[in-house]
Amino acid sequence: MKITNPRLQSALKSLALFGLAIFLYTRIVNGSLLFYINERFAWFTLAAAIGLALVAVSYQPAWRRVAHRDDAHEHADHEHAEYDHAGHEHAGHDHGLSWRGLFIVMLPVMLGILIPPRPLGVSALATREVSVGAVAGMPAAIRAATAKTDAEKNILDWAYEFQSADLKQVVGREADVIGFVYKDEQFGDSAFSVARYVVSCCVADAAYAGLLVQWPAIATLENDQWVQVRGHFELLDKDGQTVPILIANSVENTPQPNQPYLYP
Repeated sequence: MKITNPRLQSALKSLALFGLAIFLYTRIVNGSLLFYINERFAWFTLAAAIGLALVAVSYQPAWRRVAHRDDAHEHADHEHAEYDHAGHEHAGHDHGLSWRGLFIVMLPVMLGILIPPRPLGVSALATREVSVGAVAGMPAAIRAATAKTDAEKNILDWAYEFQSADLKQVVGREADVIGFVYKDEQFGDSAFSVARYVVSCCVADAAYAGLLVQWPAIATLENDQWVQVRGHFELLDKDGQTVPILIANSVENTPQPNQPYLYP
């Protein structure tokens, strides 16, 4: 169903664009935008929010011009309607705003308000490859050498080192990492994976990165629970493959980080 009132059309277009701009801006301010995209692309979203706001403001003068034209030509418009203008339809009538179109434009905003933003968790692993003690599907990026100490390294740093160095070199080294708990039968009865997602562009390309952890009290842990794990590495023969395993000295509950993803 078309919205035939020009003033109402302009007002609704302006409000819809403002709504989208405010929605994007709030996602930037509260940090939930980073649940969806890599932080280095956040400025694109800010630019989009500013652009939408500027376009919305531009509808205000147009709204006033429409109102003035309607008042000035009200009598002429009534006479114009009495005649048949089959070959002279106004082009603007073919591109008018419809309630359906407005609904489609505002649907992302409504869904964003109704569905609380949350980062990827264990449930998303059902569609991703998971390999014990490795980074499955990690983006093929060449990571520059870092000067991080072992205590400063995160899950991705360790996973990268496992792929680029002799595994014997990690035996006995201590780690202190934060991630969410992922329990699976492939890990055995006394082990779990402390995991994070690696995001190159957006969550669509998110890859699993996890460290195998040996912890006897695994029954006290729940999937998606955020923990801080401290311990040292040993090597484990698993299904004919040698993988590092973190022998945990402690596994403690910890709040979810403001930025739950890691970046290559």
